[in-house]
Amino acid sequence: MYRVSKVLNNNGVIAIDMDENKEYVILGKGVGFGKKVSQRFDKPEGCTTYRLEQETERGSAKELVKGIEPEYLEIADAILT
Repeated sequence: MYRVSKVLNNNGVIAIDMDENKEYVILGKGVGFGKKVSQRFDKPEGCTTYRLEQETERGSAKELVKGIEPEYLEIADAILT
């Protein structure tokens, strides 16, 4: 089960895994639709999950994701899949 940390758009959310207490970017068709911050949900089938773990000289992954437009995350997801 996940808890919404931030809704990026209808197709993406930043969520915290309730079991591991780690943050993930979840991308998939309609995964963010109607979601509110702190809302709990199960990950739907067909979603791609990315973990926010690396720290680089540009900053933490979480801060980098906040500065990227959601459309670019969807494009990157499509390229990787």
